[in-house]
Amino acid sequence: MQQSTRNKRIQEEDKKIIERMLHSLMPPAVAKNVIDKQAPSAQGVITFRPFQIDKIDHVSILFADIVGFTKMSSNKTAKHLVDLLSDLFGRFDKLCEALGCEKISTLGDCYYCVSGCPEANKDHAKCCVEMGLRMIEAIQEFDKENNEQVNMRVGVHTGTVLCGIVGSKQFKFDVWSNDVTLANIMEATGKPGRVHISKTSYEYLEDEYEVEEGEDCEDNRTVASLIEQYDAENKKYTVTHQEKKQKITTFFIVKRKEKNKPKEVESSEDPTQLAIENEDKSGKEPSETDKLEPIDYVSPVPLLNKDKNKTENFLFKEDDPAKQNSDGVTAEEVEANLDTIRKSFHSPPLHSCLLTFDNEEIEKDLKIYNVFEAPEKLHARAEVVMSFIIFFIISIASFVMFQRPAAWLALFPIFLIIEIAFIFKIIFHNKFEFLKSLPDSWIIRSIEATFLAFIPILAVFSNFYCPGFIDHSWQEKCFCITFMVALFNFTTFSTVNSMMRSVMAILSFFIFLLIHTLTACTQNSDMEYDLLYDNTSDIVTQMPLPNLIFSRSDHFIFLIDLDLILHLLLILFLNREFEVSYRICYHCDAEAMSCQKHIKDNKDQLEWLLHNIIPEHISSKLINGRYSKNHQYIGVIFAGLVNFNELYEESYQGGREMLRVLNELVGDYEDLLDDVRFKDVEKIKTITSTFMAASGLDEKKCQQNKHKYAHLFNLMLFAMEMQKVIENFNKSMINFEFILNIGYNFGEVTAGVIGTTKLLFDIWGDTVNVSSRMYSNGAARRIQVPSSNIEILSEMFDFEYRGTILIKGKGEMGTYLLVKQKDGAHWD
Repeated sequence: MQQSTRNKRIQEEDKKIIERMLHSLMPPAVAKNVIDKQAPSAQGVITFRPFQIDKIDHVSILFADIVGFTKMSSNKTAKHLVDLLSDLFGRFDKLCEALGCEKISTLGDCYYCVSGCPEANKDHAKCCVEMGLRMIEAIQEFDKENNEQVNMRVGVHTGTVLCGIVGSKQFKFDVWSNDVTLANIMEATGKPGRVHISKTSYEYLEDEYEVEEGEDCEDNRTVASLIEQYDAENKKYTVTHQEKKQKITTFFIVKRKEKNKPKEVESSEDPTQLAIENEDKSGKEPSETDKLEPIDYVSPVPLLNKDKNKTENFLFKEDDPAKQNSDGVTAEEVEANLDTIRKSFHSPPLHSCLLTFDNEEIEKDLKIYNVFEAPEKLHARAEVVMSFIIFFIISIASFVMFQRPAAWLALFPIFLIIEIAFIFKIIFHNKFEFLKSLPDSWIIRSIEATFLAFIPILAVFSNFYCPGFIDHSWQEKCFCITFMVALFNFTTFSTVNSMMRSVMAILSFFIFLLIHTLTACTQNSDMEYDLLYDNTSDIVTQMPLPNLIFSRSDHFIFLIDLDLILHLLLILFLNREFEVSYRICYHCDAEAMSCQKHIKDNKDQLEWLLHNIIPEHISSKLINGRYSKNHQYIGVIFAGLVNFNELYEESYQGGREMLRVLNELVGDYEDLLDDVRFKDVEKIKTITSTFMAASGLDEKKCQQNKHKYAHLFNLMLFAMEMQKVIENFNKSMINFEFILNIGYNFGEVTAGVIGTTKLLFDIWGDTVNVSSRMYSNGAARRIQVPSSNIEILSEMFDFEYRGTILIKGKGEMGTYLLVKQKDGAHWD
């Protein structure tokens, strides 16, 4: 009872945590499609990878960038920087929930979210604008509290998006479209402390805000046409775009109009007004507790801890210890679960007559259990031993009290060998190969049990000897008693249904009645017999010939029959009760096992979800959901398709099939991570068509390498394999070739887990920024590295000098392009 209640409670806790983690990865509306297991495809049939992308109209997209982040992070320790980002993004996460927005992700110091996706929201534009205004206010409060000087630049645009999941490792819910890119442009061309919106978004706001016009921006949603051209040099046709550039009108939000101020609001059902109203009415800043997490938030981090006791302490930490027993289950919970338990015992799901389960699947599982699992249980061994004990008692009685007829002397050694053989088989089944090789099934088990059940009865019947019973009347009484003892053997062997055991008992009873009532033995001379069961008289009665065994007195026959009938009824009653008890116990055990399996599946599912956000080697180091560390010599690559936008076309299914192509390509990248050569490489994230990966973050794995910089070499090798993937992928493309640029850099990075309700693992630092610049300023189909990397990488790879290029924020920087891996280069 207690275990059932405890399991139920754990299930409920796990469900809450999984729901929270799912929402951390994606909206609940799309979570089910990701969690459901994909059916395996038929062998030899080529299928696409799982693909969950939906097109949604009327969606507002917000991009927000922290202005001054690089300066702020330059003099911070890893822990301090991660704590600041976690605090700031935690505030933004709370605003998202309050204002009806859905957080998508963070890209370094950039935060972006949407409204109206995946669930429709008629106030989507207003929600995003309010989100932007509240983010600016939140970062101003952040500056005051932490003595910092950072600001927010916010851009908002409204349009159509494709939303869903791309990839199968380190994936997150994301959005794609030209309108998403335009929202990013709104942010990039905005001003610190201002919300920059497009004309499309402004049209949804119904004059609720005072605005001022901004500069016109280039519209990336170009009018394009595909043109096929013949490349004489390569002797093939290519497809290119011919684009017509356009401009769009933009605005900056100045302030809310008087009619939109919180004090004028009559109803607070609108989430945007609700958030403003609640905070303005309070007249004070939220407490530190409010900043961290909602009241009902259930952190998933403790379940990553392998310490069972710590996990249980987390699960039950809110309960009053005085109300808990040693297993952490409260009396109230046990009482609440009593109805279910009573129903299981008093109204079991069994057929009233046959005692079979109403559910055919459970009945089938029981038969499988009886064959493969029950023999390992103690009760199964006890049944065989009990059968042997009954046979042994009857054998001793037969040798002592009966005349040892020839039939018994012939059958006894056979029965003894069979009994011992079955005991040997059930005890040593898993210790000898020849026993394992014996055929086994429910039918075979039932036949074996039936035969064992009949052995004591056959032993009794084989001792039936007319002369002995006529000469010694007390043997008649012993014969009846041994028969009654033998009947008890039909109450064992749970493998056989109680109905079958009862039928066998009744059959044995009628055979005994035939012996009892028919003239089985006669005597031709006068003999005297004492009346059995007559202790009240010393009268000796003489009977004339023929004298019939078992028929000297009607009173005697009645007593014998009555005893046997009552004994048979007892056997039938015990059979039924034992069967019901056995099946109820099995049903309860099966439910408990199912519950345990469900709990394990939930834990596995939760770990899978968490390790999708937080790498496994970091999860064990989390303290209160926080992790931060500075790493040296971490390799970082950005690999992007520089011409993906040329293929991306929204005129056909809104670009959905183009994302299917991207999903297949990202899946091919991820398949490389399963190669043992790239054990040090891990995916960080995908950013549209750009794949980000790093190496060296798992220090334990790196310590196993023979070469100090093996993880850096492996990352370069991984980048080269990505180029091969693109080459093979392009072979399946028709008149189009993807161009992959890869930027590589290594150095010091800060790795950390940020967020409160939505955890995120990421890496930051100048190393990451330079790697990104190596990609964005790279050469087509080449891997570019900065000159600072050459001293170490040139040990295993050949490079050619490209020259100096202007890198944003870094000035002139010397760069090299990878040529090949050196002949004979080996580091593992």
